[in-house]
Amino acid sequence: MTSGLPPSNEQALIEASRAGDSAALEELVRAHQTRVYNFAMRMCPNIEDAKDILQETFLGMLRSIREFRRESWFTTWLYRIASNACLKKGRRVSMTLSRSKRSIVTQIEEVS
Repeated sequence: MTSGLPPSNEQALIEASRAGDSAALEELVRAHQTRVYNFAMRMCPNIEDAKDILQETFLGMLRSIREFRRESWFTTWLYRIASNACLKKGRRVSMTLSRSKRSIVTQIEEVS
């Protein structure tokens, strides 16, 4: 999966981002945001969740761009961040549902 940027341009943006260039970071976000959002919609088809995942993905990219080691394609690395954000979101939803179920069971037992 490509960003639509020529590889040399993407590499230059990555290097500039690693050096703290906020304009380069913005360009990387613009180049990848549609595909990351579409990925998030496939992983958890809820618009609000997909928007949250999009935001978490690019926050994760921002936090760890300096650690990007170029052992894989940039898009592979970015999609791993997105995938982890989806999994994390799923765990939070699962825990919330579990608590809700326990609460309902407790309320039913209290009524009985």
